[in-house]
Amino acid sequence: MSNNHNSAPDTSKGAHDIRRFEGKTVLVSGGTGGQDTAHLRAFAAEGANVVIGGIRDEAGRALASELGDQASCRAA
Repeated sequence: MSNNHNSAPDTSKGAHDIRRFEGKTVLVSGGTGGQDTAHLRAFAAEGANVVIGGIRDEAGRALASELGDQASCRAA
């Protein structure tokens, strides 16, 4: 018998089956480049509405377009 106290959660379902941010809105300032774009994609994949803030307006609008109706961009 194995002890599962320190085992990682089962992710066999895949990230798109987890919707823990459904109905929530997430704002990421500085979200127009780098690691923050990965965070925004992950939040969107889990059902969040995302607001992308940053100074790179074109990059933010491109990401919002990629993410679809659940994303918007607010340039600084």
